[in-house]
Amino acid sequence: HKPDHVLFSYHCVPERHCIKTDLDARHCLKSMTCCDAIVPANRNCYRAQCFATTREIAKRAGLTTPHSVAFQSRLGRTPWIRPYTDHVLDDLAKGGVKRLLVVEPSFVADCLETLEEIAIRGREQFRAAGGEELVLLPSLNVGTDWVQSLAHIVRRQVVATGEPR
Repeated sequence: HKPDHVLFSYHCVPERHCIKTDLDARHCLKSMTCCDAIVPANRNCYRAQCFATTREIAKRAGLTTPHSVAFQSRLGRTPWIRPYTDHVLDDLAKGGVKRLLVVEPSFVADCLETLEEIAIRGREQFRAAGGEELVLLPSLNVGTDWVQSLAHIVRRQVVATGEPR
């Protein structure tokens, strides 16, 4: 799969959750560039951390393909952080993207919600809007590298905190 675009889709949270983390109440969601860098005011903001994670993944992967960030799995009437993945899928397809790769860094395991939301409905929506191919990169799931890395993190934390094994 040679994508025209890579979409990093993160789980969505209500805007109020991000706003509560804004230390000076003047930064979070106050401008279009509030998440362009981690600064003291947004260091605890989930949205800012998602954008920072995307920048770091793209850098470490040497990603030269155009890419963007969106947020999925919102519900209810309260405002949730944007941009919304379902809106971005339409925008990308209508903007000429034919082959889309969707990566979900905030999900360590595929679940029915994300598979249905992206791999089924999202794929249908993307195609209906003019796209040709949407590929969902599988989550880490039970891959050996992931399990070993998680075990290492747990062991390191146990040693650091002095908790018994």
